[in-house]
Amino acid sequence: VQVALLTVLAALDTTAALVAACLDELVRRPGPRHPGEVVERVLRTRGPVRFVRRRATGAHKLGGRTVAEGQPVLAHLRSAHPDDDIGLAFGAGPHACPGASIARAVAGGAVAAAAPYQFVRTGEPMLDASAQIAAYALLPLGLPDIREDQL
Repeated sequence: VQVALLTVLAALDTTAALVAACLDELVRRPGPRHPGEVVERVLRTRGPVRFVRRRATGAHKLGGRTVAEGQPVLAHLRSAHPDDDIGLAFGAGPHACPGASIARAVAGGAVAAAAPYQFVRTGEPMLDASAQIAAYALLPLGLPDIREDQL
């Protein structure tokens, strides 16, 4: 039960972080784009999960050091393949996130709903202090003032 609850909470946190990053992407790069394109760009460049914990499956040389088989390691997903578009935001293989398609759908829906509006920043965003999840603690967005005669 504890593992299931932690999994659900992690899914909520990471999906909320993905949605916020997608909304911020709309503000950073305004203009018409397909929601899926916005979501995939965010996942490629600043996906919500920074690190994953794994155990080495064999002895490896890494940065001049030897990592022994079974030793715990932290893999930084954004730097794993910085020049490749291999999509590690949701992991891969047996450790792939089972909720990847749901998170993409939720984020895509949020982008589709927000895209017709010209959101602006109303203050400076603040990142959460979490080492594992790249999320906003504060993302102040608003709509520009609209005069009554524009309605």
